[in-house]
Amino acid sequence: MLEAATDKVDSDIGASFFGTLIRWIAQEEDFIEGGAELVITDRGEVAASAR
Repeated sequence: MLEAATDKVDSDIGASFFGTLIRWIAQEEDFIEGGAELVITDRGEVAASAR
């Protein structure tokens, strides 16, 4: 679904289910706190969160 990068590591974050991406909550280059919601899907669920 997306790639997260820090000064120490780069990581791919996949979705835990199939669905349609409705809206990005976080934008490219945003600083994201751990546990923050990243996207909303057509199932009304958060598909990925910063951990």
